[in-house]
Amino acid sequence: MPRLTWLPLLLLAAACSPMATTTRPATAPAPATAPQKKEPTASAPATTDAPKPEPKPRGTEEILGKPAEAVLALLGAATLDRSEGTARHLQFGDGPCILDVYFYPKTAGTPAVATYAEARMADGRDAVADACVDARLRERATS
Repeated sequence: MPRLTWLPLLLLAAACSPMATTTRPATAPAPATAPQKKEPTASAPATTDAPKPEPKPRGTEEILGKPAEAVLALLGAATLDRSEGTARHLQFGDGPCILDVYFYPKTAGTPAVATYAEARMADGRDAVADACVDARLRERATS
């Protein structure tokens, strides 16, 4: 009879254990490890492509107080050059805006220097002289 006492316990244990044919719910795959960054070697320095800083805008301070020859060297050939007495007017019209620079002597008998500049768009709208000078200088730097 001792065999029969073990039989119910054996059946009870079999009923409580999971069956081999049952499926388990799917689990998320293990996260992939991130690729390791390659450390630079001592013989090859790391290069960084830092953005180049935007050049500081330049304006009329680049031309005011300078003689006509210096302004021409800076801005290029004028599209209009006229003189009246000791005064001189240079116009730079072949660009994003039209720039007029006026030269007057500071005192009698001294060479004329740029004392005033004004700008306008080709359609006649007002423009900022500083922005016009900056645009011309940038244009000349790239050409």
